[in-house]
Amino acid sequence: MAKLITYKPFCYIVNTKLYNYFYKKHIEKCIKETERSQVYVDIETTNACNADCLMCPHSNMKRKISFMDFNIFKKIVDSAIESNLGVKEFVLSGFGEPFLDKLIFERISYIKSKGNYYVKLFSNAGLLDKEKTAKALSSGLDEIVISFNGITKETYEKVMKINFEKSFANFTNFIDERNKSGKKTPRIVL
Repeated sequence: MAKLITYKPFCYIVNTKLYNYFYKKHIEKCIKETERSQVYVDIETTNACNADCLMCPHSNMKRKISFMDFNIFKKIVDSAIESNLGVKEFVLSGFGEPFLDKLIFERISYIKSKGNYYVKLFSNAGLLDKEKTAKALSSGLDEIVISFNGITKETYEKVMKINFEKSFANFTNFIDERNKSGKKTPRIVL
């Protein structure tokens, strides 16, 4: 996406008042068509993933593996907030593992600096080591949904194709550290 916007003539179109007008109208139409009472914005900051889950179409993806430019990220967040469409939540996930994104904590902090917005992400916990746990707990993250597809080592590794023990240890450490901190957030969903 970032490269697409920098190619001519796209760079001349995207940053115009006319483009922003029609983009806002499109968003308004989509919101009116939805039955959700809470408006949220999904932002895929990366499509890179450390797992290869059986049920995920990631391996068939034709897009280049990339990470979103921080300025584009800020523009999306700012546009969503300034749209006055009632955005309350940002979900920083997509086809990628958010903890592969080196800027994920800065992205969370950026959203939180804009006001009382709920920030949520989905992770397989395979990369949620002690350093990332500490950063996640201090970033302002409101909710983390852990995809843990398999109860036994054999099933988990067959389905997700990442190390069961490491992911389980990361997940349980995250819970322990969150509980030790005395905080109720981030909310943890398995």
